[in-house]
Amino acid sequence: ALAGIDIGTSKIRCVLYNTKGLSLLNNSFKTPLIKKDGEYYNPTEEIKKILIKLLNKTFKFSKKNNYSIKGICISSVGEAGVPIDKNLNSLMDIIPWYDQRTEIIRNKIIKNKEDYIYKNTGLNSDHFYSVYKILWIKKNNPKIYSKIYKWLPVNDYYAMRLTNNISTDYSQAMRTLLFNPNKLNWSKEMINLFEINKNILPKIINAGEVKGVLNNKIINLNSDCIVSAGGHDHFVGIYGIGGFREKTAVNSMGSAEALAVTTKKYLINKKLKNGKFISGIFKTKSKKNFYVVGSIL
Repeated sequence: ALAGIDIGTSKIRCVLYNTKGLSLLNNSFKTPLIKKDGEYYNPTEEIKKILIKLLNKTFKFSKKNNYSIKGICISSVGEAGVPIDKNLNSLMDIIPWYDQRTEIIRNKIIKNKEDYIYKNTGLNSDHFYSVYKILWIKKNNPKIYSKIYKWLPVNDYYAMRLTNNISTDYSQAMRTLLFNPNKLNWSKEMINLFEINKNILPKIINAGEVKGVLNNKIINLNSDCIVSAGGHDHFVGIYGIGGFREKTAVNSMGSAEALAVTTKKYLINKKLKNGKFISGIFKTKSKKNFYVVGSIL
């Protein structure tokens, strides 16, 4: 069997599938949320406890029903992330993707730079991308910022907790505003523009690529289960339903609504930019999947 985990805006879910794609078990818990002085946080340790609870329930079910779980993959919301120190410990709770505090920082930076940012990233001027959260930490919590060893998207942070592997995939790198999808690498131009320490950015690997073997000390089970790279929940979902086929559009409705259209190549132009559409890539070992997407947040 294979287990898929999604850390979403409203729920944290684990679904167990057999190798034919049939759902065997589906469990979920509400995503914890804390509000402090008008600011929102998802507590990292509480999410970890939920994740372990879901894994224990899933492995218990599989053992009872004579299934062996051979692989786990984690997807999550985009833009949000966890800064970690050199000991791989979280430095603070997660600022959710929708938190509004970064708008002021974006407004100071974006003036006359929208075309430059779009050209180098395929993204628009929205304030929720990871880089603005990092800059908020830099301004408001300089002690925490000085200790940042790596910035990990939410799903990659919890995959790291299960394996000690530090990496992200292309779809999550896209949501940082620090990645160039045309060059398939971290953008030197954006790193310089935002004055970010490039060393805090993790290695980028393909979605589905093995991160490591599940640490059995975490769930107290003797298992040879591997943990693979997931990605941004929206595009992992599109991939899962075959939505990257040619001439295919996918409408996704959840905490946000998005319409994604598959393209043959990475596509940016003035009409797309003016229409607030963004462009990007979801990459596996075997294929580069390009898209254009418009969202109602």
